[in-house]
Amino acid sequence: MARTPAPRRPLAPVAATLLAVALDGCTVVGGATVRPPVFGNTIAVGGRGGTVVPVGVTTTSTSSTPPAPLPAQAPAPAPAPEPTPGTPTQAPAQTAPAASSGPSGCAALAAGSQRGVLPVARAYLGAAAVDGRIYVTGGLVGDGASARLDILDTQTGVVFPGPDAPSRRYSHGTVAAGGRVYVVGGHGMSGRLATAERFDPTSCRWETLAPMAQAHHEPAVAAVLDEVYVFGGENGPSHLATVERFDPTTGRWSRRSDMPRARKGGVAATVGGRVYVFGGIDTRGSLLAEVDVYDPQADRWSTSQARMPAPR
Repeated sequence: MARTPAPRRPLAPVAATLLAVALDGCTVVGGATVRPPVFGNTIAVGGRGGTVVPVGVTTTSTSSTPPAPLPAQAPAPAPAPEPTPGTPTQAPAQTAPAASSGPSGCAALAAGSQRGVLPVARAYLGAAAVDGRIYVTGGLVGDGASARLDILDTQTGVVFPGPDAPSRRYSHGTVAAGGRVYVVGGHGMSGRLATAERFDPTSCRWETLAPMAQAHHEPAVAAVLDEVYVFGGENGPSHLATVERFDPTTGRWSRRSDMPRARKGGVAATVGGRVYVFGGIDTRGSLLAEVDVYDPQADRWSTSQARMPAPR
């Protein structure tokens, strides 16, 4: 008798957090934390089940040559405490010690690598894709915020650990820009964060960047070309409409025009050089269906006539 394969364990939804993916347009699906897809596919990462679940078509690669086997890496150092949010500085980025480095990038650990399963289950995490690998950052674990970095190779389906980030955080923003992974804001061991960090997959190193002007907990984030944009979130009792932009050529943050409405827990996606910001919670605690559209060149906002069918 043919044996029926066991069904995949579904991901439990995380309240007030949306999942946003940009394909040929903007798609919003509810439930966990999300960032851009790899090669046109949608992959849900984490949540309470800690499972990486491919959704839709089979993952393919734009390259016919699979990645070369990578050497083993040393254990990652313990993360340093995150700086206290405050007035932004223009100090140059500092490079944190790396668990491994070299032209081949991060090395897969043979022990502990698993197919399609995060080594540590966690929620309120972030993810971004660079060159066929998905980098899963931070999250909320049993003892609080996490500094973990896990890497999913979409060609093999194997998840392996990278070096820990300099700071522990959850409910943060994660986005890929210029071939690197940016992690911004969120909540750390001592409160809401204005700090920002950047991971380079080629050298397998983290950098600590200049902090933002204010803390952004549960922000929406997006990249336009090599620049990173952070939209809203909350900072203590206040929901934010503020927008901050990071310019990698100067290493500095700058304020841009405020959103039409304050929101936290929303998501953002870039299509055609414009950023679409979806959903979240407004200052009254109500879920939002409005879609606000940002033009970075004009530094101007508009509100789309198309609303999401249901606020979330």
